[in-house]
Amino acid sequence: MSSHPVSCFLGEDANPHLATISFQERAIRVAESHKVSPETPLLQARQSQLLTGHVLQTFHQLCCPSLLQHFNVLPNGEAQNWTQYSRILGEAILLKAKLEILHTLGGEKKKRRKEEEEEEEEKKKKKKKKEEKKNVKKSLENTAKGQPEATLLIEVFHSLMKKFPWPHD
Repeated sequence: MSSHPVSCFLGEDANPHLATISFQERAIRVAESHKVSPETPLLQARQSQLLTGHVLQTFHQLCCPSLLQHFNVLPNGEAQNWTQYSRILGEAILLKAKLEILHTLGGEKKKRRKEEEEEEEEKKKKKKKKEEKKNVKKSLENTAKGQPEATLLIEVFHSLMKKFPWPHD
């Protein structure tokens, strides 16, 4: 919090010691006594407006201005607008957080879906290779029916396939 002195002008009877109390000291006094100060009503009113204005200004500086421009609501230093401003700002922050979470979750879902599609594609390729291998065996067996030389050739082929697996496995 700022510790710059706050100047208050009360006219001729102003107390220069009270007129240059830092904002931080004034806030501590307010918090300790639960009232603004025992000074004149004019000074109390100015301090209350100053406190509200400073809090709004500090809060506005901490927040992202891009969130506020969608709502066209900016703090103007009046106490009655403080609750409305803080409520709208809170809703804007929550909305932005929800959108970021949804965006993150959406990206993860797409990534998982893509991985699942790749796995399915791999399964299809393996299944297709198995079927091709099976079809080659069947065609050789069909060709060799009734021919003893062909049967011998098929047996040799099977033994070679066991020693040297199919090139695409």
